Amino acid sequence: MKTVLRFIFIVTFLNIIMLSNVLAQAASATWALGTNISSTVTGNVSSGDETFSNLVVRSYTSSTYQKSAPTSTGDWIAGSQDLTRYAQFAVSPATNNSLNVNSISFTIGWSGSSTLINSTVYYSTDPAFATKTQLGGTILLTNSAGTATTFSSLNILVNNGNTLYVR
Repeated sequence: MKTVLRFIFIVTFLNIIMLSNVLAQAASATWALGTNISSTVTGNVSSGDETFSNLVVRSYTSSTYQKSAPTSTGDWIAGSQDLTRYAQFAVSPATNNSLNVNSISFTIGWSGSSTLINSTVYYSTDPAFATKTQLGGTILLTNSAGTATTFSSLNILVNNGNTLYVR
């Protein structure tokens, strides 16, 4: 028997802070996710909109966070990790630059009828994610407005012409 959990996955903020090229210029890409999926950048980087696989944006709440779920009704099915269901963020160095990503920060949470949910975060420079690295361990989320999470001292090198993907 499948158990259906009814909750809303909330991502309020994803901020990738990086150091760029030999001149060590600071750069960042930020997805505020309060009203849309677009990003803003500073420095010698480019980024695109947040993308989804087997998730939809249900709504934006009070211009502070995005509600995402597998369906527009918010039904999640209890079970093992599903690597085909994710929100993805991508950032690339500007032409003739490289990146050294030092820190990735975000707030993630959920609300609903169950008491907890697990989340994992991965990164890769491979768009197919055939090779990926997990950031930290499994994040246990309680039914709350969100958990601020920062991974620092990362030293992820993104060479000129490549892209860093975070899921």
